[in-house]
Amino acid sequence: MKKQYLLLAVFLLFFVLPAPAQWVLSPADSSTFENAKNDEQLLRQLINAHQGDRLGAAAQIQIGRIAYDNGRFDDAEQEFMVTYRQYINTPEAQAAMYELGRVKFKKYQFPEAETYIKEYLKTKPTGRDAERAKFLYIQTMEETKDAAYADSIRSYLATPHTSTMAKDPLVHYGLVRYYGRTGNIAKALEEAKSLIQKYPKTKYANFAESRIVDCYCIMGKPEEAVEFCQSLLKKYPSNSEEAARAHRMLGSIRMNTTQYGLSRSEYQEQIKQGTPGSPRVMKAEYALAIVDVREGRAKNDTMLLATAMKKLKIFVKKYSEDPWSSRAWMDIADLSIAKQDIPSALDAYDRIIAFDTAYIAGRKISRHSNMYLEELDRIKQAHLSKGITLRTQMKNPKDAMSEFDNILTGNPNNTSASLNKALCLVDLGRKVEAKTILQQLVQNGTNVKGAAAQILKKLDDKKGGKK
Repeated sequence: MKKQYLLLAVFLLFFVLPAPAQWVLSPADSSTFENAKNDEQLLRQLINAHQGDRLGAAAQIQIGRIAYDNGRFDDAEQEFMVTYRQYINTPEAQAAMYELGRVKFKKYQFPEAETYIKEYLKTKPTGRDAERAKFLYIQTMEETKDAAYADSIRSYLATPHTSTMAKDPLVHYGLVRYYGRTGNIAKALEEAKSLIQKYPKTKYANFAESRIVDCYCIMGKPEEAVEFCQSLLKKYPSNSEEAARAHRMLGSIRMNTTQYGLSRSEYQEQIKQGTPGSPRVMKAEYALAIVDVREGRAKNDTMLLATAMKKLKIFVKKYSEDPWSSRAWMDIADLSIAKQDIPSALDAYDRIIAFDTAYIAGRKISRHSNMYLEELDRIKQAHLSKGITLRTQMKNPKDAMSEFDNILTGNPNNTSASLNKALCLVDLGRKVEAKTILQQLVQNGTNVKGAAAQILKKLDDKKGGKK
């Protein structure tokens, strides 16, 4: 019996299982690979000369990594896919699953990224590479709004992961964002305080401080927010960026509680301590204009509103290349609409739309940052507001519909854009198309179903001859 098992083992070794050369790089092959690993042309030669063996697999995946490192994500995906499909059962094929996950994440294809990384972790659940994969997996779960995201973060942080430990503050901050996004403000506040305690010297502790102020304000506790900001002013040097941030938050709280004089004092303190043209001074200059807007509207003070408009126009000229100028243009548009200055409002909307969000992305500002997300929302709002203005004020439904279509191209579930597009179709006499959109808005139970139902009823009443 033992002899039979021995013969079977020999058969499997030589006739069924891959030859050892396919699995292990010899010293000579390792040297060859090292000499070629930074040269795509040499790597291609290795692939052609070593089809099906381990050296060929190593060369194939290395070309993908070179492409990835150079930002050629489509090329990288193609190379990793070849490795994944042609070198089955090799370590490189397994690694290709993780690499494909990284590429998909970079291409914002988060569900696919999550799938690849999940499969990779089945083949390699422990070790340094697994730790990196688990970190990326958590990032994809946040993007896909995975229901298990929060529990996965807690599990990840509770499990040893030496190679990615430096990223723990970022991971923990994900919990703060998650609870804020899902409306559990008390839990967001708790996690923000916990993060500061665990990682006090990191930038994410600074982010958490801002979140704490936001949480207090959302919870209707401005006094606690003021007290926390004042504690930050005692904690940080008077001329530091952290102190400037505290003054800025105090200014916002004072403005929102109609303490306009105190609000201006906080922003003026920022300017006093900052360098002309610096980010802190820029933000304070913008804020001072907004205080004028808020107080002018509250008191119906046309002179103060005119002063605010003057300040905003100076601001957009002075900081035309900064994303904050886009924010100021929206304020200019709002003030122009209030004065029935339609040409100025349309001009402002165009300037917001023209401001390229690649300006932000190109400077490696996080997609999770408020600046990036607000800019995307602002551009969307500019298209929507411009379309409404073109339709209602300029009686131009054709051009107005182009603005709504622009929004729907990227976000087909935007109900405001859909409803307004339907109104444009009605104005253009294309009532059948309009009714199709309106019926979908009603049937899907959207937040505009009431308005859509009323428009449908009016269309049916007109068709039936009712007045």
